[in-house]
Amino acid sequence: MVSNDTNTRTIDDIIPIFSVESNQLVLKDGRIAVGFSVSGIETEKLNAKQYDYLNTLIYGALKVLPEGTIVQKLDTYYFKEYGESTKNKTYFQRRTIEHFSERPILVHDGYLFISIGLSIDRERNAANTLFALGKSVIKNPFEKIAERQASIEQLANDFITTLTSFEGISFKRLDDQHLQDLYLQYYNLEFDSDNQPADSLRTFTPCSTHAAIGEKRVNVITMSGQGGPIEPFARNRQNIMSPWVYPIANYLYFPHVLSVSIKVMNKDKVLSGMDTTAKIIQNLDFMMTQDNRIKREEILEFTEEVRSDNKNIVTTNVSVVVYSSNDYEVEKNIQRTVAAFREMGSSECFIESIDTANLFIANAPGNSDQNYRWLTMTGDNGAVYLNFITKYTSDLKGDLLTDRSGEPLLY
Repeated sequence: MVSNDTNTRTIDDIIPIFSVESNQLVLKDGRIAVGFSVSGIETEKLNAKQYDYLNTLIYGALKVLPEGTIVQKLDTYYFKEYGESTKNKTYFQRRTIEHFSERPILVHDGYLFISIGLSIDRERNAANTLFALGKSVIKNPFEKIAERQASIEQLANDFITTLTSFEGISFKRLDDQHLQDLYLQYYNLEFDSDNQPADSLRTFTPCSTHAAIGEKRVNVITMSGQGGPIEPFARNRQNIMSPWVYPIANYLYFPHVLSVSIKVMNKDKVLSGMDTTAKIIQNLDFMMTQDNRIKREEILEFTEEVRSDNKNIVTTNVSVVVYSSNDYEVEKNIQRTVAAFREMGSSECFIESIDTANLFIANAPGNSDQNYRWLTMTGDNGAVYLNFITKYTSDLKGDLLTDRSGEPLLY
């Protein structure tokens, strides 16, 4: 794919990192982020009660986080050729392995990032991101940075400790080198660690309908409306219990990135704003439209739920990044992604166009505060979108079989 746009830069020009030090990302907007690789639970292993309990744990961990904290779950899905060794195998085992040899299989790598910034509350929009301005909107983004670097360690440790109490989930802290490697992988859209990108010199071009990284076309599809009713689990196409977001995770059988970011909000401030909006609509009197009535009812129902059940309020962003050097493949995968969002209780989504470059950068590891596509919801609903389920896990020994996707594994 070739772009005719002239606003081309290198990846190095747009990376939002100021520095990587002491296993922390220091971003140019003053936020501090820490990252972990995630080993998740094998798909189709949990029942409804276990999903409920996991969601309760995640919600509890989110509820104690201070205002402004962002938790980002980043899942990368990419193809890699099957390459099992035939050494010391029997004739029939070698023939079976050769049958699958070089077949592309979908690999899943999961990451978790937690970030905090200055207490200054600035609403983000397309015009005031780091990418749009080339600098932070805050005059001194690094004010009191040492305090944030110290406090995030305790926040992250408490969050991780809560989640690791659920059997099957484990985390490994990303050190400076792994943080840098992941950033190069994301901005090159090359996630195979065996072919680790070595530099950030590939071109990045914003276009009117997409973005381009070198020869790759990039599109972002963002959730614009929740489906319902929202549950911690859903039945997949085989009628088996799965996470709510399963249709946009490993069931999307093509290379993509799933980014879910949850930002903890000031509950009193959000409720006050909603109360004001409801009063304004009520004062419209005979000028009130049906849409106004529906909106007011939704606001009243939401605020009543938050107050009566003492729930916290978060804003959530769910984005899927699709990419390929083949335009036809990208268009096909965009439509498959839109259909997958509908499977999540008829959730609505938006295919980004002019904002693609901005939002691709906003979904980079730890950079979620640059996002401006948020949906307000209660913390327990937000927790549903954090997915800690991975693909089928192959045993170390056994018969070579295939899973539901036709991928080889030992069982």
